[in-house]
Amino acid sequence: MQVLRQSWYHAKGLGYWPTQLGLQKAIMVINVNIPDGTERILAEQAALRGQSIESYAAELIRKGVIGSRSFAEILAPFREQVASSEIPDTELDGLFEAARNDVYDAKQREK
Repeated sequence: MQVLRQSWYHAKGLGYWPTQLGLQKAIMVINVNIPDGTERILAEQAALRGQSIESYAAELIRKGVIGSRSFAEILAPFREQVASSEIPDTELDGLFEAARNDVYDAKQREK
């Protein structure tokens, strides 16, 4: 079954989709054929999260694309910055230790 859903904003030619953060400009519009059972589950999951089917499906796609990157690929920009900064390893270790302690202390205060 082909499901064609358009938001009022898109149907009016405005090219914007309602999201939890307000209106977001549509970058790409696609039509996806999904079975009835899958559509029902998608609608239920979207409703549980207080989202439209469109915004929830876009979130799933975004997570799927981003989630396909390896940890090494995600960290590559950070590693490049560290390498170009010429910070000694001991100083970098100290920065991470301090940040970790700050997070730990904040969580302890929340208890």
